[in-house]
Amino acid sequence: MDSWIDRIDKYIWDSLKGPTTSETVAILQSEGRLLNQSAVAPRYDVRHSDQEVSGSLAVQVPAGESVDHRCESGGHESEGYGSEDYASCDRNLRHLDLVVQEKLNGILADSGPLEPILAHLLAARGKFFRPRMVISSAYACIPYIRDKKRCVRCFMSSLECKRISNPMDCSNVDETAFESGSQIAFDAGSVGTSEKTAEGTSDTPFGDPDFDDEMIDMITDVAAAFEMVHLASLVHDDIIDGSSQRRGLPTIHLAWGIHSAVLAGDFLFSEANKAALKYAGLGIASCLTDAVGLMCRGEVAQDSRFYDPGVNVSDYFYQTGRKTAALIAAACKAGAMAARAPAEVQDCLWRFGIKVGTAFQIVDDILDIVSDEEFLGKPVFSDLRRGILTLPLIYAMEAEMGSVILECLATKAVPEHKIPELRMKLVSGGHVKRAGRVAFTLLDSAVQDLSGLPDSPGRTILRHIADQLAQRARRASIDLSVHQ
Repeated sequence: MDSWIDRIDKYIWDSLKGPTTSETVAILQSEGRLLNQSAVAPRYDVRHSDQEVSGSLAVQVPAGESVDHRCESGGHESEGYGSEDYASCDRNLRHLDLVVQEKLNGILADSGPLEPILAHLLAARGKFFRPRMVISSAYACIPYIRDKKRCVRCFMSSLECKRISNPMDCSNVDETAFESGSQIAFDAGSVGTSEKTAEGTSDTPFGDPDFDDEMIDMITDVAAAFEMVHLASLVHDDIIDGSSQRRGLPTIHLAWGIHSAVLAGDFLFSEANKAALKYAGLGIASCLTDAVGLMCRGEVAQDSRFYDPGVNVSDYFYQTGRKTAALIAAACKAGAMAARAPAEVQDCLWRFGIKVGTAFQIVDDILDIVSDEEFLGKPVFSDLRRGILTLPLIYAMEAEMGSVILECLATKAVPEHKIPELRMKLVSGGHVKRAGRVAFTLLDSAVQDLSGLPDSPGRTILRHIADQLAQRARRASIDLSVHQ
């Protein structure tokens, strides 16, 4: 597989270690590809080796002390776009959610005998998190679509050629390639390039002529593809886990049988691949299939360690970075691909998605402990019941209550009468809060990675997504008010 895939663990660990400036930001700054070269905020400073960090993650602090995580309160500095801009963008995102839903309904309508199964599955859909990551990432890269100025010497865009204002100084090509001393502007064939005038801008999504109907159709196709992969994985996961409920509704395999459930998942994978292949020239189909491969690796790695008390933090991040974070990261990367952003920007968004996706899973793992069955739509402590050690449980294994968890693993059961005790000890012992702080650190690092993108409303949307997840993490791990 490509090297950008192999860097998952590095991205996670680097964000939990010392205050290193993002490699991608440095590359983009050195090549003059940043429209807004904002300073990267200092990172939480912990100077440990990988081995030392794997034991503590360097985010636990003594009782009574506080850690200044900007993401912990959703308090990142305001960018050049205010709350009204974000509210307007959010309304448009909701509109595009409906477009994606319509495309999914269209696939449902053409699915023949699978239609009632898929209708049941779509009725229990979640927050459309992955489609939103595709759309928001594409929107964050609109400056690359919009940019049509080209250096007449090297034919690079103004984002890529630092000498575009004075092409005689450009050294990107041989002297013989230079034929004119003036700049030219032309359509380089970017997807979504619009001929609309400023007067027609208000009729386009996000009020941007470059986010035209062609672009909308492409990114909603891609967004639907990622949602279908996610839904398919849920169907298969429920079969493997023997789950009886999914978001408060009976699981597909219980309602229609395992055979039909497996085939329904396969059908969704097939439709997702078909949608992505419409844009194979951009590499989106390859990006999606690589993510599916990583999901499989992560799931099998997790399955091989069921009821294993030796699972450590490194194991947890290996599994989570692949089974959950990889698809979210690929959604971000695919959005950048749709906008034909430079490879460095695609990598920047991939890294952002890996960190956000890992934090997303940590929050879910915390909710499995502190929430209730009505809120989750499934039994609490389902991870421990299945023999899976999540981050709060791994931390708890280091403490006195580790013996209680060992007993649950040995008997392969979590007695109902022990759940209140388990929850109380995980919370009062600081294990839930400690895991929450890891999520804050990852999200803070993810937001810093956005410095590698041009300053735009799209970047602000991605920042808000990270901040909202941080607020959810705070409610679950610190405020313990999970029903807000």
